[in-house]
Amino acid sequence: MINKIYTDGNIQYQIKKEFLSKKPGHVVLKGFLDEGEYAKLREEIKNARREHVRVADRYSYGVIESKQVNEIFQSKEFKQFISKIINRDIKQISVMIREFAWRDYTLLHDAEDKKEEMRFFFFILPGGLEWDYFWGGSRVYHLERGKGKSLVFAPSENTLCVIHKRKDDLDFMQYINHYVGDKGVVVVEGTVE
Repeated sequence: MINKIYTDGNIQYQIKKEFLSKKPGHVVLKGFLDEGEYAKLREEIKNARREHVRVADRYSYGVIESKQVNEIFQSKEFKQFISKIINRDIKQISVMIREFAWRDYTLLHDAEDKKEEMRFFFFILPGGLEWDYFWGGSRVYHLERGKGKSLVFAPSENTLCVIHKRKDDLDFMQYINHYVGDKGVVVVEGTVE
């Protein structure tokens, strides 16, 4: 399931070292799933049931239900991998699958999201698409509320991002503009407890 490169103990040690050395801790792992697993996952997402949800001053996106995606990101193998990277035991992983296309977004809200937690998100793009940064759709973390620093994660095929979200960090998904056409990005998001 996980790309063999990332199952090597020495590589996992280097990833953990990188994660723990950053403030906040974060890593970006491209080509995370092996190619066969990723192709099956992309096909599953293409055929999965969707429901679009929208609250104008908060968010707009499609919600996808997929047993296969949940099985991958709640599997023992994935939990062990994340546990080694963040250097702590994992009891549970909560997963949500969202699709962002033209006019979709999430917005910042200062009153919400004031807890510290470990998070991950995984990008799935249709048919080997290279995402153009100017289409929007990047996941943005504003660090330490009002300090002017941000981390920006642009969608990239088969990429896992792991981040330690601190209580004063805020995040949102950039508005996806009309340049994207009929394309979209699926984001598997999870919180680690």
